[in-house]
Amino acid sequence: MNHKVAASVILYNADESVVDNIKSYIDYIDFLYVVDNGNSEKVINILATMFPDKQKIIKHTENFGIARSLNEVLRDAYDKFDLLLTMDQDSRFYNENMRIYRNEVNKFDWNKTLALGASVVGYDFVSSDDVQIVWKPTECMITSGNIISVKNTLSIGGFNEELFIDEVDSEFVYRGRKANFDVIINVSGIYLLHSLGNPSFHKLLGHITKVQNHNKIRKYYIFRNRLVVLSRYWKFIGFKRSWNCYIKANLDLIRDVIFFEDDKNEKLKYIILGLKDFLTNRLGKRF
Repeated sequence: MNHKVAASVILYNADESVVDNIKSYIDYIDFLYVVDNGNSEKVINILATMFPDKQKIIKHTENFGIARSLNEVLRDAYDKFDLLLTMDQDSRFYNENMRIYRNEVNKFDWNKTLALGASVVGYDFVSSDDVQIVWKPTECMITSGNIISVKNTLSIGGFNEELFIDEVDSEFVYRGRKANFDVIINVSGIYLLHSLGNPSFHKLLGHITKVQNHNKIRKYYIFRNRLVVLSRYWKFIGFKRSWNCYIKANLDLIRDVIFFEDDKNEKLKYIILGLKDFLTNRLGKRF
């Protein structure tokens, strides 16, 4: 079956590098949704002239976050497209990997598949040309580089707008797997070049620690949303994942702020606010 595939890219404070990123997949999709969550007018003007018959630009008056933006796209795509490629503005495919990806989607049963994910690598990644294409079931994936079933995603309620950003991807996968859909990730052969943030590395008690250095607002959402997802899915994901990805991860976040990061007091205040908001069930966009 030749599935109709649209793509979405969500912009926020985007620069012109987005244009080159889009070029890595535009030839292998049928339509492009561009969602502007703020301060991306220059890029929007460029894109409007490049693909006038192959895109829809959705402009928001404020940053509505990734979940609401994706849901808006899904509702529009429902009766037009079978699948949706979800992309971040700082992601692009390695070489011609999107061509391979587009061909691979036909190998899956989309009556029971919720999502496929690409292998996420850094921008310095280099691969040989004779790599075998390998897929496996997964418990997690980032939002960027996924090809999702429009129908199946909407059938489970779309993306969770209570989370705004952070953990939107994990919660989506858990909810889909609980509904008995397959979530499958590529482990070899389809590579997504993705910005991995601004980490630094520090030595603590003889071990090298990777510190992400997120700003205080991201600390808030990360800490709060990990608690939200943990509270809802701990039985489903089990003790090991609950501990490593949520409990220990939040403890490590606090440790990193205290020992290694700048702006410690403000970041700790926002982490405490995240805890308070979780306990009082204050969710959604906070800032």
